[in-house]
Formats: sequence, C-alpha cells, structure tokens
Amino acid sequence: MAWKGNLYAKQDPQKASEYYTMALEKNPYHPNWIRAFADMLYENKDYENALYLYDKYLDAIPDFWKWKDNLDEHKQNSYKTFLKNTPYFWGIIEKMNNINSILKNR
Repeated sequence: MAWKGNLYAKQDPQKASEYYTMALEKNPYHPNWIRAFADMLYENKDYENALYLYDKYLDAIPDFWKWKDNLDEHKQNSYKTFLKNTPYFWGIIEKMNNINSILKNR
C-alpha cells in the first residue's frame, strides 16, 4: 500500500494519502511509511499534519539521537549504524524546525 502512496505522491496527493493511511492502518509504527507520508504532506504545505507525522516518526525509530552524547561504545556503534541507515534523519529534524517556524509566523 505504501509503495502506491509513493507512486501517487506527486501527481495525486489525495490518492497517495489514502494509500498511506491504509498502509499505516496495517502497520502504524513503520517508520519509512510514516516518513514518506509526512514528506508528501510537507511538500504539499500541509504543515500541521506533516509535523504530526514527523513526531510519530520520531516515536517509531530508536531514540539514540536523543542521548547520543551519553552512549557507551557499543551503543555509539548502534547510533552510527542508525545514522548510516537513515541518512535523511537530520533533514527531518530540519523540516520539523522549518514547520515550527512557519507555523509560528502565521
């Protein structure tokens, strides 16, 4: 279902939203699906809903990033692996900051 959301994300956001919603009903904690849906909403300037889903994304992923400075060596390696597998992570944080700025200035 989520791949169909990806397929329609640019050409038909409403249809993409329906597919993403169906996918997330089956697996509400799948971080890649949550992020893809949030990214589509962000691109379509639906900032409130994008921010909501980005928050859900952060809840669905390991939270190494919250306490990265206090990790032992083994967990530091897990953190590095996490970042290697989610190279777009800090971009999501940047988008969230951007959304907060946009919403604050409305």
